[in-house]
Amino acid sequence: MKKRTLFLVIFLFSFINIAVASQQKIQLYKELNYGMSKNDVLNKYQLESNPQNNSELYGYNQKFLDFEWDMLLTFDSDEKLESVYLETKFDENANKFTSLMSALGKNFSAVYIANDDKNIDLFYIVKTKGNIVCQKIVEDFMMESFDSSSSLNIININNESLQQTLKTANSYIDLLQKSPLNTRQAEIIIQSYEDGSFTLAVDFSAPKMLIQKMQNKTYEQF
Repeated sequence: MKKRTLFLVIFLFSFINIAVASQQKIQLYKELNYGMSKNDVLNKYQLESNPQNNSELYGYNQKFLDFEWDMLLTFDSDEKLESVYLETKFDENANKFTSLMSALGKNFSAVYIANDDKNIDLFYIVKTKGNIVCQKIVEDFMMESFDSSSSLNIININNESLQQTLKTANSYIDLLQKSPLNTRQAEIIIQSYEDGSFTLAVDFSAPKMLIQKMQNKTYEQF
């Protein structure tokens, strides 16, 4: 993908622009909520089981933002939904990436970014240096990533959770520790391959619920 295309779409980023929204359930994707049973999911979507992994369901050619995506759903040991992963080919003019960033920007803000070699805590930079400095850092980081890295990950947190933790949290990790249980995360994943092709993916999850689940398992072991 050409640099000038990246430079145009980078301004779609939302840096801690807080918006208030009511939320009763932890919505991962459309009608799919965190903790939904596998049977309920199968009643809503035509999906295929993974014979080698009972915790996964696959769906192909799923319509999202007017594009076709492959979908992977991950469940826990109790067959409760944990995450929704969508992947598609990266188009040359970056229409899919632009549409995805624009859609997420309505309810999410970028808080963390990483590539093969390094990572940047955007939440910390915004808190300490402001939005303008953060935007410049992200622009440079993305250009560098597409030049010399095979992957780029952008973690976004829903604005309602950011609003509740903005004054007390000082970093992305601190944010996760202090965020409410209904916090939603959307991680954008761009992967490049040796043949010059790219894939674009987004992984919807409930990070605080997953952290709590891991902590509970640790306590049970003791």
